[in-house]
Formats: sequence, C-alpha cells, structure tokens
Amino acid sequence: MSVDKEDYLTDIKSVPIFKNLDDDDIRKILKLAFVKEYGAGFHLFKEGMKGGIMYVILRGAAEIYIMDSSNNKKVLATIGYNSYIGEMSIIEETTRSASCRVVKPSVMLVMTKKCFDEIQQNYPIIGIKILKGILTTVSDRLRKCNEHLNEKKQV
Repeated sequence: MSVDKEDYLTDIKSVPIFKNLDDDDIRKILKLAFVKEYGAGFHLFKEGMKGGIMYVILRGAAEIYIMDSSNNKKVLATIGYNSYIGEMSIIEETTRSASCRVVKPSVMLVMTKKCFDEIQQNYPIIGIKILKGILTTVSDRLRKCNEHLNEKKQV
C-alpha cells in the first residue's frame, strides 16, 4: 500500500522534536525522509547493530528491549504514537544499545543520518530546530537517569 506523506503532516508536527517546525519545514523534511509501514514482529534494529536511522512512530507501537546475561528478553519500554527512537544515531553513528521490535502494525517516519545531514546542509534553520529538539530529549532523559541514581543512593 502506498503511503501519502502529506496525510501525516499534523502527526509529524506533534512530535516533540518537530514541534517548532511549520508545515513548509515538515514538507522539506518529507522530501528527504520517507514514511513506511511495518508489520507486527518486524525488527527495526537489534542490539549491537550499527545505527544511523531514526524512527518516528506515527501509528502503532514498538518495544525496546535488551537480552540479559541469561539470554532472557528484558523490555525497557513500549512506545507508541508521537514517540521516536534512534535520534542519537543520526548525529553519531554508534552501535545500538538495545533492540527494537514493532508490536502493532505501524507507520513510521524514517530519517537516515544522510537525510539529516542533507537537511542541515540545505535547510540549516530546520536542522538547528531538530537538533534543539533532540538535545531537549537527551537532557530530559539524563535528568531522569540522575534522579533515578540519586533515589538508589538514598536506599
């Protein structure tokens, strides 16, 4: 089934890292990125794989997990609409620290590192706005990790 990117304009604008972009900005991104459907059970990536792609969930859900030392799956999070994963890998192509599997049929905006680099080169203001959104996310996650560590110290 063909996916009409324009149908997802409002959904993309509601994603926190894109919240400061207008419709024209999103359309410029959509010229470089793509929207793709994934079936339940599809692995977007596995722990240890090279990164370089960010996924934004526009419909559906995915789970992020790791395998423990006994080879048991430990689900770290289940994410859905308006969530994104792999944002750091479009900045720095490091290996994946966890695996991600689609758990409900999904539609996702897929942005590669190459796409993000082209956005930064051709539309620097849009690139800066996206980077600011990513930095806000990273800062929030780091703050939550610090709070969690502080709680563990007090126990």
